[in-house]
Amino acid sequence: MTVVLAVVPGMFNAAAIVIDERGTILGHAESPSPGSRHDPRDPEMLWRSVVDAGCRAVSEAGRPTLDAVGVSSRGETVLAWDRSTGASRSPVLSRGDRRPVEDGIRAQIDQLTRITGLELDSSLGAPKMAWLRRRATDHDVVTTADTWVVHRLCGAFVTDATTAARTLLLDVRRVGWSIDAAAIFGLDVAQLPRIVECAHVVGTTDAFGRETPVVGLAVDRHAALFGAGLLDPGAARAGDLDGSYFVAVAGPHVPRAHGGLDVGVAWQLTDPSGMRLNATYLLCARATDVRDTRPESTTELLRRADEQLGRPIRRLRVDGPEWALSRALEQLRRTTPELRIEVDGSSVTLAAHGIAALARIGLDSSIAPAQAVKPPAPIAIFGAQAGA
Repeated sequence: MTVVLAVVPGMFNAAAIVIDERGTILGHAESPSPGSRHDPRDPEMLWRSVVDAGCRAVSEAGRPTLDAVGVSSRGETVLAWDRSTGASRSPVLSRGDRRPVEDGIRAQIDQLTRITGLELDSSLGAPKMAWLRRRATDHDVVTTADTWVVHRLCGAFVTDATTAARTLLLDVRRVGWSIDAAAIFGLDVAQLPRIVECAHVVGTTDAFGRETPVVGLAVDRHAALFGAGLLDPGAARAGDLDGSYFVAVAGPHVPRAHGGLDVGVAWQLTDPSGMRLNATYLLCARATDVRDTRPESTTELLRRADEQLGRPIRRLRVDGPEWALSRALEQLRRTTPELRIEVDGSSVTLAAHGIAALARIGLDSSIAPAQAVKPPAPIAIFGAQAGA
């Protein structure tokens, strides 16, 4: 029986969930990590919350033998740190933090979008990394926070493809660092971590007991998409993880960034032959206030996603109970009766299920994603085939 500890660091706390291969939750713990969506925060507090939540979840589960430890990332969250010691050298600049973007960079927006699939936004990783780089010493590295957490766990200097895709530094077609994009921000790709697939074993850690492989890495929102079993093109998810968001699976081909919908890497895995890395792409958007303030925005978001995907979205999973009672959901049910809407309990729980599934694939490459994912049943279903 494969048992995985999945850690989901958040803005206000870190959640850790122990999950077996049937998808059964054996232990669940949270550890406070106070902060706000916009203000810099103490990295040591983030680290302590990860370790504390993980240890308490393992204890609650009865201290089973862990087969893997996986960790989600918060995508756009960055810091400076000393690679030789692992000591933090700056506060953590969070997902909602914004740093000024110079006019010279803004003049190259079109080139950046062509390379990265992202529209320039000061909340993405690169503007904050450039701001920190100008203030860091030559001995410091500036990375997304997942790289630092994983380094402290097992000594690796890596990030996964989904996190790299949220920096404005990734060539989204090659799924590799772009020298040109990095140069626009005054950054050097030689100082950036190695990009690994989401199910790559990056090392081992004894932070939660016995020495255990570290495997299963992805942005929390992407992990929630995977954990919900939304694997096929035309499946989408809207939820809340440090702010509202919307993501839709595009498939193996890179869609065009347009109309406020960015392109990203949903996940990247080695194909069953072990000879090739396969990336699955997605469309993503910040969907702030779409639930109630502007419910018509959700319908418009789906329309634009349909247009860019070249196919209609037929399955949407949303967070509940807030979504279940929202005006946005009421409007979707009225205007798109062909859409199957599934209401979930928690994005955090689904992210943990996604990380656990990626870890299972990393431990056994013969397992297909559809076999690895054990999504919890939705708490409610509306629309197409609701009675099925």
